[in-house]
Amino acid sequence: MEEVVLGPMDCISVPAKVMRSFKNVGDTYGYLLVIIGGTENSTVSRPQDVIDAAAAAGLALDKDGKMVAAE
Repeated sequence: MEEVVLGPMDCISVPAKVMRSFKNVGDTYGYLLVIIGGTENSTVSRPQDVIDAAAAAGLALDKDGKMVAAE
């Protein structure tokens, strides 16, 4: 696992199909701009442990693979 701390206006590029997460380590509100390129229209894939943790927090995947509040 790797970690990098970015500053204001910093930019990072992460290859497709690489698992990643983001966390604001500052004490002020932050903004994150994500640009997904390419022509492939696919859903985000998640490891099973993330799906399990989301379920424990009251979330579930809908029929389109989006994380939503469990019914």
